[in-house]
Amino acid sequence: MPAKSTTLVCLIGEQPIPNLLPIFHFSPSHVVLVMTRLPRLVPIVNALKQVLQEKNIIATLLTLSNEYSISDCYTELEEQLRQKDIAPTHINITGGTKPMSLAAFLLAEKNSIPVYYLESNREQKNQLYESAFDNHILKQVSVQNIHQQISLVDFIRSFGYETTERQPRDALEIAVSTAIRACGLFEMRTGIQIDAQGNSDIDIMLRYEDRYAMIEVKQVARELCKNCGKKVKPKPKQALEQVVTISEQRIFGTYTNRILILHCAEDEVRNIDGITDMCKILNTKWILLHDDYKQHGRLSTQDCERLYTSLFKVLGIQGSPAERGE
Repeated sequence: MPAKSTTLVCLIGEQPIPNLLPIFHFSPSHVVLVMTRLPRLVPIVNALKQVLQEKNIIATLLTLSNEYSISDCYTELEEQLRQKDIAPTHINITGGTKPMSLAAFLLAEKNSIPVYYLESNREQKNQLYESAFDNHILKQVSVQNIHQQISLVDFIRSFGYETTERQPRDALEIAVSTAIRACGLFEMRTGIQIDAQGNSDIDIMLRYEDRYAMIEVKQVARELCKNCGKKVKPKPKQALEQVVTISEQRIFGTYTNRILILHCAEDEVRNIDGITDMCKILNTKWILLHDDYKQHGRLSTQDCERLYTSLFKVLGIQGSPAERGE
């Protein structure tokens, strides 16, 4: 297991969490970030370097010219490590492209360096597989649960985004966020904006241990058309599109659950025909709330139970809200 005097090599791809979790788990003194010349990786690498600097971890950047050539990746990685007089003690082969992982694996085999691979799961603990070479024969050493947790701020920043936060203004958002906060199990942020123009906004972002969720909240009710004065059918599809867009794979998708919370009277459920089918297709969970929340400014006991039960299921929380005294 890496200790303070170790140098950990990490391969950078579009998902920074497979590198950040093992780094937080081991707290090495030196991390080598291996990337390619793809422009979209630059903000991710810069963000990782900033996070590591704040944790007092030295970071060295190596750049490969061709992420799809195993031989080029191997030769350049070996040469750059030699030029910088870096002797890796451990290599994380989870990130990067497959040729980068293969090249790093071959380098580990040549120098008998232990390798790690992170298995990520949205609903269960992340597991870190450690393997080592014994006379060039690879043997599995251990499988460890990763208990380290990345805060919502570090999670967002590790993808290269700076965020601003606003308090919920909509009555339904206020009621839902108040109920979630009262549960006492989650780190929560509301009104998250991940660009300066405010074009990318998510109503609620949650963390439970090492599991994350982005939530869009929408009132489903017929509203008066400003032009004709008639009630028009609501469009919950817009809320679904919002949460899917902001949590797609190149932003937060691989490690983030998508949740759509819709509020409508039970006799108005027909107004959301088809939305549940779209949620299934787009790998998005949905929660339906029904009771009045405006009179007292909070969710009813029944809606709180619906909300908590669904969140427990989505985020893989053991037990029931009743058992936890929620």
